[in-house]
Amino acid sequence: FWQWSFEHCYCRENPFAGLKLLPKTAKKRILVDPVSRQRVSDYFEREKPQMLLVCQLVYSSAIRPKEISNIQLKHIDLDRHYILIEAENAKNGKARCATITREIEKYLVPLVEKYKNGDYYLFGTGKQMLPSVGPARRNYFTKCWDKMRRDLLLPEEMQLYSLRDTGLTDLLHAGVDQLTV
Repeated sequence: FWQWSFEHCYCRENPFAGLKLLPKTAKKRILVDPVSRQRVSDYFEREKPQMLLVCQLVYSSAIRPKEISNIQLKHIDLDRHYILIEAENAKNGKARCATITREIEKYLVPLVEKYKNGDYYLFGTGKQMLPSVGPARRNYFTKCWDKMRRDLLLPEEMQLYSLRDTGLTDLLHAGVDQLTV
């Protein structure tokens, strides 16, 4: 913008002309092996069950953490086994339906039955992350993950988003075609 403004005589100088761009760094994520996934699962089942549900949604349903924080109870269709990710919450701006597995469903059913208000967010504010009027902040998921990672002495490259990469890779290894994945 400033370069364009300078070239078109809207300003006398570009205040950012001498700055160097930061180098682009590659993403530093690794897949989560089955043993580590079991350790993560055991940890969150014991310490923070709602976070276990977050991990399952990332791994099994390929929902991004930011998208998870915006899920409202009205987006969950237990009869048809999917969660609607609305266009304004999706990374690519396109609405989609994410499949709910039986494992995820056993955690969702009690929450949907107990909290009947469809406008409640699946993961609300507060340490327990129970459904509420306000959504949990996405960085809270990351903080919980990072604490667990430190407690279990897992590598720093093993991030919450790594579960999504792992889930998609596992589907490919199980023989699911690339277009479906």
